[in-house]
Amino acid sequence: MFTHNKKFMDKRFTGGSKTSFLVLVLALSCVRAGAATQVQSAGPYQQSCTSIHVDQNDTLLANCQDYFNRAVQTSLPHSSSCAPSSIGGGALPGAIWNVDGTLRCVYSSHPSLSGRDIFDIVSYSSEYTPSSQITVWRIDHPEVTTAQTIYEEVRFDPTETLVIDSGGCVQTGGKGSTWKSYVKPLGDESNRLYSGMIQVPTVIPTLVRVGTELKVPLHFPSGQQTAVSLTLGYQDDGFSDNGYYAHDNGDDNQCSGIGPAWVEITATTNVQSSRVKRK
Repeated sequence: MFTHNKKFMDKRFTGGSKTSFLVLVLALSCVRAGAATQVQSAGPYQQSCTSIHVDQNDTLLANCQDYFNRAVQTSLPHSSSCAPSSIGGGALPGAIWNVDGTLRCVYSSHPSLSGRDIFDIVSYSSEYTPSSQITVWRIDHPEVTTAQTIYEEVRFDPTETLVIDSGGCVQTGGKGSTWKSYVKPLGDESNRLYSGMIQVPTVIPTLVRVGTELKVPLHFPSGQQTAVSLTLGYQDDGFSDNGYYAHDNGDDNQCSGIGPAWVEITATTNVQSSRVKRK
């Protein structure tokens, strides 16, 4: 089993021939509450979005192309807060991306070895309610060319309750209809292959199929003191031609109208709880 240990400031994310994926600073001019206001919104979303403006609540609104090149309306609350961050203990660029038709504040990604795809598009949001802090980690286009990937920056405190959601499809390569559901794959050998996998140490102790853990509150065991990182994986007997290119509907139309895979983990904690540092 090959383990890919992904770090935010890996050289793959910050230069070379793939810098077009990481356009870090673009200016957005908008009219807010009737007055002209210059808003600096970092990121390459303007390349695939139109009708861009920011409302009086700091929500960025736009019409953006989705994975199937359809124009969809999307928004990003608190858009001005998508800026350099210290998540994971390092200074990281926050950039606004159009990810399959949704505006997201993205902190990291990397191109596939083939250059056909962008993998591990990690975004993060956090908000407070009167009683809780709610943090949402999302990984779009999770890595599917290796059996296991550790996301060191995606860390969870023992005080948090986790809820996992996931969906989308994966190009598994080969002949015929080769796209398969990331959560509930259909077709030959789908009982042992073609599923996304997930592990959160002590909460989900070993890699299991992501579909077995969806939308159920998960708690750390009593006495847990240290934060842990997310691990995702993929089941296949050949990884080199996997990705998110050349879409088809898959066996039994399991991927009809469904784009690339994603995983989202919502972590909720009582604001009165003592916090364990994520670093």
